[in-house]
Amino acid sequence: MTKNYKKMMDEIINKMDESTQMGFAVKFAAKKDGEIMTAWYRDRADAVKALALLKKKGLNGIISKQAIDEATPDPTQFGPDKVARAMKIAVKSDGNYTGAVKEIEKIAKDLSKVSTIARALKTANENFIHPGKAIFERIYKEVSDKLKLKVLDRKIKKAKDKFHKGLRRP
Repeated sequence: MTKNYKKMMDEIINKMDESTQMGFAVKFAAKKDGEIMTAWYRDRADAVKALALLKKKGLNGIISKQAIDEATPDPTQFGPDKVARAMKIAVKSDGNYTGAVKEIEKIAKDLSKVSTIARALKTANENFIHPGKAIFERIYKEVSDKLKLKVLDRKIKKAKDKFHKGLRRP
């Protein structure tokens, strides 16, 4: 009976009209009897990665295919001046995603969820490299290059000693 039920459910899901966006929900709880939380993903691969991270942290969860009832706000409902101010904040938000979203939300509620502004926030914060990280990477490269030279010198010395030892045969 369970196979027939599963097959029937798969057919129903596959026949749903395409105007409904389908996604994957990862449901999990922080504690055994705690509140069940849900995280939404558009791709199954992303949902599987999230579930793997949860399991790595000792939590358990499940993945289910569900319709995403997420409607992005229309930018015309906010007006061009508010959208322009929000875009300016989003573009200048290098490395401060949370702060930028708070500033944009002060202008109008849900303005940061408008697709163009959300995209600008994402790109501005993806390309940002923290100055501390750049310095760390430069120092790490210098140190690792010096260590590589030391190791190479040690190997050359060992090879020379072995060669000279072979020449000294009595």
